[in-house]
Amino acid sequence: MRLDPEVSAHFQVWTFWHRTGTPVLFNALGLREELEKTVGPSIARCDFATVYIVVLGHSMGGLMAHTLVSWARELERCSWCRRACAQQS
Repeated sequence: MRLDPEVSAHFQVWTFWHRTGTPVLFNALGLREELEKTVGPSIARCDFATVYIVVLGHSMGGLMAHTLVSWARELERCSWCRRACAQQS
């Protein structure tokens, strides 16, 4: 994906490595923790790149992405970010 000029023109591609055979929930938690460490401080500033994230996964990665989005809905991370951005405007 990184070599595709169309993708590269619109997205910054990041990868997350996980252990094969580790339970889905454990891997999804690892992904969530890494995202929070990486983009967490930027969310409060409402940086475009960290407010609009596309998560793409295949097989285990797809299950992890689904779990990540499900957790985000439960924790209302998206609405929290919208409230933080609205307060700064």
